[in-house]
Amino acid sequence: MRIKEFDQKTSSTSATYEHRPVRDELQLESWLHQNADLLLDEQLLIIGRQFSVETGTPDLVGLDKYGNVVVFELKAGKSGSNSATEKSILGQPQSYSRAISSLEYDDLDDAYREYRLEVEDGKWEGIQVPPSDDSLKSIFERWFGRSIPLEQFNTNQRMVIVAEHITRTTEQNVRHLVQEGLPMQCVEVQRVVHPDADSKAVLAAETVVDYSLQRVKPAHESTEEFEALLVNVRERIRAALNEKSIPTPSDYVTKTPRNYLDFTDKTLMEDLNIAYTIKPYADGYVTLSINLNHYGDEGEQEDKDRVRSLIRNDTEILNDETLSFGPQPSTVVQRRLPLRTEAGDVTTESVSEIVDGFIGLIERTYPVFVNALQETSRIEK
Repeated sequence: MRIKEFDQKTSSTSATYEHRPVRDELQLESWLHQNADLLLDEQLLIIGRQFSVETGTPDLVGLDKYGNVVVFELKAGKSGSNSATEKSILGQPQSYSRAISSLEYDDLDDAYREYRLEVEDGKWEGIQVPPSDDSLKSIFERWFGRSIPLEQFNTNQRMVIVAEHITRTTEQNVRHLVQEGLPMQCVEVQRVVHPDADSKAVLAAETVVDYSLQRVKPAHESTEEFEALLVNVRERIRAALNEKSIPTPSDYVTKTPRNYLDFTDKTLMEDLNIAYTIKPYADGYVTLSINLNHYGDEGEQEDKDRVRSLIRNDTEILNDETLSFGPQPSTVVQRRLPLRTEAGDVTTESVSEIVDGFIGLIERTYPVFVNALQETSRIEK
């Protein structure tokens, strides 16, 4: 990491900051304790330092805005070095999380009260906390500006490895664990100092391994957010389709349940229609799919199968790398997009990407569907 101080008007360099390793792990812990907003790109409420559990003592423990517990394992220098092997740097946070997973709200409330008493007694310097007689729930509501039921606290246990340098091995191992569904992140934190004044230092942090917050959001909150997202997407799609020649919004029966959006085109025939579906997933992606729905007898089912086969063998569809064949029999093709979030909320850019992708999918495939139906004599040419 290279940092320069310069004059924006003249572009002249006045100083080059130098990276200075942190030799004392407790010092790093203190600095991050006092500057907890550096730890992740989201708001956190620290509820404990040297938090005692059955399996050991996590360095820092906090809560996210959903009430999930976040466990931080801090290492000066490289991850997987000194007292921590690559195996232990992964195993310790998991061991702590397993012990914490059994804690209920009252346990967290007691631990947070004890932590505030430690601060008041001067054990942890440079920290300001609310009075120790305030409940965790009331402080949580003031801190995050939102209320959650008591049973939602500690729904998930998140793990964060923080080091001055995340080794390639640590990064690869954590990425594998994330793919397996484990909510683990890696953050690099480095200290740089002014060359002429050692007392002037800057802490810089970067998240090396991350995942979508949708993964740790309680199911009912994801559903509520998805409902708002889908209503927004539906209105923007209707407005966009109104400017297109095929098909128009009046051609659709639109359903907006709480977890998916369905546009059904019934203009071609009554017993075989085309359904365009948008479905977001808590793992941080959304699928745009095209389905053939059949309402006729077995003979007409054969026509449906022929239509699907013609569509799946269409040259333009086969050559479109953004499309894949759906896993369900009724799903002909689908497109998968990332569901981009910021502080747990779907971004405006992601909404636009979904709308544009959906409109593009209709324009790309609708003529292919019509041609396939004509080839099977389901509709006239």
